[in-house]
This record gives sequence, C-alpha cells and structure tokens, in this order.
Amino acid sequence: MLYKKIMSSGENGIFIIKDGADHVGLYSVPAQKIIVEPQYYEIESFSEGLATVKKRKADLGFLWGAVDVNGSVIIPVEYDYLGTSSEGLINFQKENKMGFLDKNNKIIIPAMYYDFSAFSDGLAAVKVSETGKYGYIDKTNTLVIPAEYEDANPFYGGFTSVAKRKATLRAVQVKDLLLYRANG
Repeated sequence: MLYKKIMSSGENGIFIIKDGADHVGLYSVPAQKIIVEPQYYEIESFSEGLATVKKRKADLGFLWGAVDVNGSVIIPVEYDYLGTSSEGLINFQKENKMGFLDKNNKIIIPAMYYDFSAFSDGLAAVKVSETGKYGYIDKTNTLVIPAEYEDANPFYGGFTSVAKRKATLRAVQVKDLLLYRANG
C-alpha cells in the first residue's frame, strides 16, 4: 500500500504513516510490518517508550491514549488529554481536572488541578484552583513552591520563570528555593 506521508516517530526503526484518509498508524522497519493500523488522528513522537495517540470522537473533540514500541495500547484511548511521558509520569485530563499517571496507567497524582506542565527537574507547575494561582508540586504531590503565581513555566537546569503579575518576572532556583528577581 502507498502512504500519503511517512514521518519519524522518535524511536529507531519505527515510522508514523499516514494513509489516504489522513489516518495515522505505525510501521516497524525491523519487523517489516504495520504495528498500528492507520486509525488515529495524530500520533506524537515516542518519549520514554510510549507514543501518545489522539483519536477523533464521534461528536466534537478527541480522546487520547498511548501505545508502546510494539504497537500495543498501554494507556486506553479514553482521556480528554494525555501528555508525553516525562520523568516517568504523564500528565492527563479527565472531566476537566488534571493529574499524573505512570506508564502502566496507574494514577500517581489524582486529577485535581486546573492546569499543569510536565515534570522537569522533579517538579511540575500546577494551577491549584479554577481561579487560582500556579505553584510547583513534586512527584509525591507535595506543593513545594507556593501557589502564588499568575504564570509558571517548566524547570530547566534548576531554574524556571514565573510571573506574580504579567509584568513581573522572577527566576526560581530548585536547589534552595530562593527567589531571584529577573528585572529588579
């Protein structure tokens, strides 16, 4: 069969294929076969052995899940959103609340947040209530940096940027949780 498009999946020897109906699946070069039939709206690149898949709902919207490098569905396609695996955890959304699960679909941090980022440097930014502020949790769901920011970004190399107000930026260092003003 001819495919409309073949793209890298981020995993050696596995490619995302797109058919004439714009459905995507996975092809394994080592196995020389299709390991996921084209049926998804989108397949994201592999991260930590899983690729997030997105399937169109019968009505509006999408459902998300994840497959492994063998093409097996590891996380059922039932989430309103599913991020990519980062530091062993995957952020998800179900019924307008957000939490984190592991690669075996076990909920590690319950869906209780209103917004989030993926874990990086052991922390994730979370919005703690509908009209609330952002803070940072660790992998035990302990709020380690208070929820007092209007905006918060993932950590990188021990630092992140946050805003108490849209005009005020600060840098936060993980090691000793000191706040440093970026602009005076």
